Amino acid sequence: MQYRVALLATALAVGGVVSHPARAQERERMPERAQPGMEHMQHMREMMDPMRRVGAYAPPRLLEHREALGLTAEQVTRLEALGQQLQQAHEKVEADATAHREQLLQAFQADRPDARAVRTHAQAMMRAQQEAQLAMLGAAAEAKGVLTAEQRGRVAGWLDAQDMMRQRMERRMRRPEAPHQEGGEHRHPRR
Repeated sequence: MQYRVALLATALAVGGVVSHPARAQERERMPERAQPGMEHMQHMREMMDPMRRVGAYAPPRLLEHREALGLTAEQVTRLEALGQQLQQAHEKVEADATAHREQLLQAFQADRPDARAVRTHAQAMMRAQQEAQLAMLGAAAEAKGVLTAEQRGRVAGWLDAQDMMRQRMERRMRRPEAPHQEGGEHRHPRR
C-alpha cells in the first residue's frame, strides 16, 4: 500500500514536469460540454501516466503477479528483498515526513504563523517525500532489471491493454449525444 502512496506522490511531482502538447491540442478539440470534467481527468492522466508505467514494475506489484509472469524462485527472492528494502525506506521516510507535517500544521495554527518555520518544515517534509519517491523509482528500476525480456513484454502488454480500455472509455465520454439512437428512438438528454 505504501508503494502506491509513493507512486501517487511521485506521479504528482513528476507529472507536472511531463506535459504532452498533443494532449493539450486534444483538449482544444473536445466539445465544450465535455470540457470541465474531462479537462480535470485529462490533467490527472497527464500527471499519472508516466508514473503508472514505472509503478507497474514496483517489486510488490510484480510479486502480486508472480504466477502470471512465471517468476522463478530466484526472481521472487530478489524481488522480495527489493520490496523489503523499499518498505524499510518508506517507514523511515514516513516517520520523518509525519513529524515535519505535524510541526508544519502546528506552526500554521498560530494567529500569525512564522513564515520561516512553516517554510522550513514544509521543505523538510517535501525532502522526505522526495526520498520516498526516489526509493520507489530505484526499486522499480532494479525490479525491472530482474525480469526477462518476455516478462517485461507481459507487463508492457498489460499496460497497453489498460491504455486501450481507458481510451475507449474516454472516446465514449467525448461523443456528442445524438438526437436519435439506432432504431429511431428519441434520446432524452441527461440532466
